[in-house]
Amino acid sequence: MSGITHSFVSTKDQGGDATLVSKNEWNATHTGSDEWDSITVKGSDQSVTNSVTLVDDTALQWSVSSGEVWRFELVIVYDATTACDYKFDLAMSTGNMTGWWQYAGADTTANAINVSTGLRLAAATDTTDIAAGGQGAGSYSSMLIEGIVVVSATGTMKYRFAQNTQTASVNATTKAGSILKAKKLA
Repeated sequence: MSGITHSFVSTKDQGGDATLVSKNEWNATHTGSDEWDSITVKGSDQSVTNSVTLVDDTALQWSVSSGEVWRFELVIVYDATTACDYKFDLAMSTGNMTGWWQYAGADTTANAINVSTGLRLAAATDTTDIAAGGQGAGSYSSMLIEGIVVVSATGTMKYRFAQNTQTASVNATTKAGSILKAKKLA
C-alpha cells in the first residue's frame, strides 16, 4: 500500500480557544505513512454455544504466502459468562508459522489480568489455546494480541475462539468492532 489518506470533516466553529485544533486544521487531508497492509473490523457478533472446539472467526483472518514475514495486532472485544469463560488461538490453514506472539487480557480469576511476556512459535500449525476470563453475560471484556511470524506455506492466518468450559445455553461471543491489523514485513 502506498499510504492511507482520509479527510476529516467537522462543522463545529473554532470558538475563541486558540489551543484547540481549528476547523480548518481538522478538515485538512491527512496521510499516514506507517499503515497496515490489512485492517479488518469485525462487522457482526459471532458466538459459540455449548462447545470447547475452536472455530474460525469468519472475519478476523488474512491471506499469507510462503516465506512471508508478518506483524499482526488484534484488539478483541468478547462476551462470556464466568461459567464458560472464553478461549482463543491463532492458526494457519495450511503449513506452519515460526516467530513469537503475546497477549494481555482478563484472567479466568476475578479481577486479574492475564499477560504473557512473549511465547515462541517453532514450526507450529497453531498457537497454544489461551483461556480468557468471562465477566458475565453482557459485561464485555477486551484483550490485545500481537506478534511477528514467518509462514511456511500459502494460506490463511486465522483467529479462532470457543468456550473455555463447555456450558449449555450460554455463549462465548467475539463482538462486532473487534479489529485485526496485519503488516507484511518481508
